[in-house]
Order: sequence, then C-alpha cells, then structure tokens
Amino acid sequence: MKTGQDVRELGLYASDCCLEEMLFDVNDSFSRCPHCSRLCEWELVDAVVPWQDMAKLNDGGYEAA
Repeated sequence: MKTGQDVRELGLYASDCCLEEMLFDVNDSFSRCPHCSRLCEWELVDAVVPWQDMAKLNDGGYEAA
C-alpha cells in the first residue's frame, strides 16, 4: 500500500524506507513516512482486532480483567 491510498485493514504497518511503524485504521489514508517525510509503501506488520470484536468474543462468558 502506498502513501495516499485508503487503509483497508486495521493494523500496525511499517514504512519500507525507514521501517517506522504506525497504527492505521480502516478508511484512514496512508501517510508519508513519519521519519523521513518521503512517499513510501506500507507493509502490514500485525493485524489488530477492534475492541468491538473482542467484546463480542467476551460475550461468551469470559470477561477480560
């Protein structure tokens, strides 16, 4: 995904130029690299589960502390 494109998946992304990591949410736009301010490509490092989805899992009887 490149700078300016819309984010399709909530997650932690790393810039290809400086390996800076940022959290982007769905419908955000990928920004320039926060370290060097260049246009860059972003690689998904780790998907993030929204808290609303976690709450649905917890409805099964388990509540997080």
